[in-house]
Amino acid sequence: MSANNPNANNMEGWLVESFRLTIFPTPTATISNHNWWLNVVGEEPEIISTQPRTREQIQAGRFGNGRLQLNTHSTRIDWLYLVDPEDVPPPMEQIPTLGYFSDSLRVFHEAMSKWLLLEDVPLVSRIAFGVVLIKPVNDRLEGYELLSQFIRFDFKDQNVSDFLYQINRPRLSSTVKDLTINRLSKWSVAKIQQNLLESATSKVFQFKEFFASRVELDINSTPEFTEVLEKTALPKLFDELIKFSSEIASMGDIA
Repeated sequence: MSANNPNANNMEGWLVESFRLTIFPTPTATISNHNWWLNVVGEEPEIISTQPRTREQIQAGRFGNGRLQLNTHSTRIDWLYLVDPEDVPPPMEQIPTLGYFSDSLRVFHEAMSKWLLLEDVPLVSRIAFGVVLIKPVNDRLEGYELLSQFIRFDFKDQNVSDFLYQINRPRLSSTVKDLTINRLSKWSVAKIQQNLLESATSKVFQFKEFFASRVELDINSTPEFTEVLEKTALPKLFDELIKFSSEIASMGDIA
């Protein structure tokens, strides 16, 4: 159910644009990711890119219904599960996604839980889970009407446009004592259109427009928490962040 409509329990209707798991190593942590990709995916990445100046490394390859990317930096580590652009040849016939929330989450959760259990994952000061969810609609007005089932806003004016609603509703963690979890959600209606540049003539071809209600979730441990997060608690804390995101996707903007 949602904040305004008890019959709008449509978590299964959300499709996924992307997932993200981020950890922030402690300043003194040692980072060595030589085997992370292999241990998580079971094979070597298709791409490895290193930036010596910024000390950042990017690894990427096919994964599940899309593409997995590991960005490693001294101050943060990101795992991204994204739509593979190679799967979207023009003209696209529908909005590209990783599939339904519950199905694609299962794939990402299994891989990331495996990673968090590895012995060489560095000491962590913060952890964050991000997901971008969409529900395709016929037009912008229909998108706003759908959003009204999940947030406290009445779209009576049919001329409304450029709506963006962002809010953080923190909660205390049930996994780590005295840890606050930020529950940041950002609600909007997106217009998605694929463009193709013809290199010979420099002409830009625009294809069909698509609309979707969209919610971007960033569930993260607060930076004000100064203690090191115990490595043994990370998998359970990750599960808690996912639980909060699933609750918002199902029930909308609730305290």
